[in-house]
Amino acid sequence: MKEKYTLMGVILIAMLVVGAVAYRTAYQKNAYPERGEDECFGGCPTGETVDVEGGVAQSTVTYTATGFSPAPLTVKVGGTVMFKNESENPMWVASAPHPAHTDYPEFDAMKAIMPGESYSFTFNKIGTWKYHNHMNATQYGSIVVTE
Repeated sequence: MKEKYTLMGVILIAMLVVGAVAYRTAYQKNAYPERGEDECFGGCPTGETVDVEGGVAQSTVTYTATGFSPAPLTVKVGGTVMFKNESENPMWVASAPHPAHTDYPEFDAMKAIMPGESYSFTFNKIGTWKYHNHMNATQYGSIVVTE
């Protein structure tokens, strides 16, 4: 009798694990829906570019209660993007996919950025790099790095 309950417990745990993995896999596939070129999260602002020491340009992405802006941003390889937290909540900028951050592992703040603070990252790899707020993965954007 005891073996019967043990076997039922093992089967139940296995079913829960399989269900959790299936749910997580389905969620990650839909976490970053495709958008058209002219369709931007929160509108299509141009972004702010400022000159910094040495003649290198720095772009700024602002994080507010509605998410990141501009959500798609294009920079040249070697360009630095500063993510400014202008919301009332912490943000944690990290590459896709959530929660593993494996697309560009170095592109990960590795901690919460508090309101009023910022996080900067220099993009040294060409490509389109999706990112998200690790603390609220429904808020995301992408950085397009060109030559």
